[in-house]
Amino acid sequence: MGLTGADVCDVTVAFSRALGEPSRDFVVLAEGKTSLRGDIGTMFVKVSGSRLPTATPDNFVHVDWTALVAVVDSDTDDGDGADLVAVALTAARCDGSEDHRRPSAESLLDAVCCYEDPGVGAVAHTHPTPVVSLLCSNRAEALTAGSLFPDQIVVRGRHPLLVGYLDRGLPLARGTLAAVRNRRAAHGQTLRVIYFRDHGVFALGRGPGNALAITTMAVKCARVRQGAVAVGHPTYLEDALAARIDTRLDEPLCRARLAET
Repeated sequence: MGLTGADVCDVTVAFSRALGEPSRDFVVLAEGKTSLRGDIGTMFVKVSGSRLPTATPDNFVHVDWTALVAVVDSDTDDGDGADLVAVALTAARCDGSEDHRRPSAESLLDAVCCYEDPGVGAVAHTHPTPVVSLLCSNRAEALTAGSLFPDQIVVRGRHPLLVGYLDRGLPLARGTLAAVRNRRAAHGQTLRVIYFRDHGVFALGRGPGNALAITTMAVKCARVRQGAVAVGHPTYLEDALAARIDTRLDEPLCRARLAET
C-alpha cells in the first residue's frame, strides 16, 4: 500500500537518516536522494540540496510521477531538456504550492523506476565510496559481470544494470528508461540495482528496509570484488548454480531474513 501524507513524516525521514548515517559512508554532504511510493501515481521525493543525515519532513515533496514519466517517454527535444524538466518538476507537485522546494532533476529516474516496476516501493540513491571507486575505473563492468557469493544473489539479484555516463536530467532519464526496458526483455526478473558509471547506485526496494539492505549488499559486493582482485582473480558462480540459488524453494525465506522485506 502506498504512503499517505501522514506517513511520510516518520517513514521517509527515518529511511533517509538511516541511509545518511556517516558511519555507513553511503553519502557525504548533500549527496544522495530517497523516494517512496505514495498513493497511486505519486511519490514522496527528497528536495534538491537537502541532506539525508539531517532530513526533516520539510525536505520532501509529494509529486505526481506519472507526469514526469510522460516527459521522459515523450519525443520532445529541448537540447539538454533543462527548461522542460524544470517546468515538469514544478508542475508535478501534488500540493500545488509555489514555494522554493523542488525535487532534483534526478527525480525523473525515480519516476522511471516506479513506472516500470509496480513492486518498487522505495528508491535509495547513494554514492558509497567502494562502489563509486569501481564505477570510476575501467573495471566498472565487473559490478554486473556475475555473482560472487550466494547472499549477493538473494539480496541484490542476478542481473543488476550498468548505465553509461549521461548528462543528468532528461538525457540520463531517457537513457535509463531504455536500458531498463532492454534489461527486462533480456532477463524478465525484478530489477533491484542500477549502477551509474562515474556516479553512484540506485537500490530499488519493496520498502525502505529492503532498499537499505540492497544498498548495504551492493557495497559489500564492491568490497569483495576489490578484495578478490587484491589476492588474485574473482571467480564467479556458474550460471546454473546462480539460477538454482535464485529459485530455491527456501529462497523467499532467505530473502526475508537478509533483505528486510
